[in-house]
Amino acid sequence: MKIPDRIETRRLVLRKLNHTDAPALYENIRLKRVSRWLKVVPYPYPKNLALKFVLEAAAKFENGTGFNFGIEIKGKVKKVAGVISLDKVNYENKNAVLGYWLGEKNWGKGYMTEAVKAVLDFGFKRLKLHRIQAGVYSENLASKMVLEKTGFTLEGTEREKYFKEGRWGNYHTYGLLKREYK
Repeated sequence: MKIPDRIETRRLVLRKLNHTDAPALYENIRLKRVSRWLKVVPYPYPKNLALKFVLEAAAKFENGTGFNFGIEIKGKVKKVAGVISLDKVNYENKNAVLGYWLGEKNWGKGYMTEAVKAVLDFGFKRLKLHRIQAGVYSENLASKMVLEKTGFTLEGTEREKYFKEGRWGNYHTYGLLKREYK
């Protein structure tokens, strides 16, 4: 199966990450307002972690276990503004986990909803997945809205799943089946 290195939408280019993306990734994710919503991203974010992430993402892309796409906004500087991924791809059970983040200066413009729709098309049509799931912190209202706008269903709440910023928080799991995707 040939996997595309890039997916284009009306306003975005989703493309395979490369080592030159590390500085832009670092600049966008290092802010606490961004990393606070990401389960696997520490704060403060070490600069060398961006390159490590890009190299690991490239290896997953090549072996087909995960597909991290840098998000570029058309008409702006050709730098990644965030990342969207299908990770933990399980071909036997035809499922994967959706993850995403966007730098703060591009919040509230509908870019992530557009990117999610494109990656859902990729997952359901190209990878022939049956199910895609995603998880969000209960306080992350914007991310929950993205999932709900793109057809995901809230499937459950893991109570006090994480300890962040000095308190326990809940984590919501969402799922979308191929037959529900429009």
